[in-house]
Amino acid sequence: MRGQRSSDVEHHPTEKQLLRFLSGETTRTENRTIVTHLLKECPACQRVIQGAWQPEIPESAYDEALGSFETSRRRRFPTLLSAGT
Repeated sequence: MRGQRSSDVEHHPTEKQLLRFLSGETTRTENRTIVTHLLKECPACQRVIQGAWQPEIPESAYDEALGSFETSRRRRFPTLLSAGT
């Protein structure tokens, strides 16, 4: 791991601590410890962080939201659509 001693990344935060960190529930001291660890590019902890940030939103939700936006835009700004064509 980029020339770092194995002891630098041996003491991983627990998954629970990492999830608390992501939700802003850790103390300033815990934040410092966790950030220091993550900056050492620990792949195991980075996987936990990345996995927690994956949205659990079905693709259809995007279509519905964008469709709603488009409908609203057409109602509010009908002249913008005709000006572009």
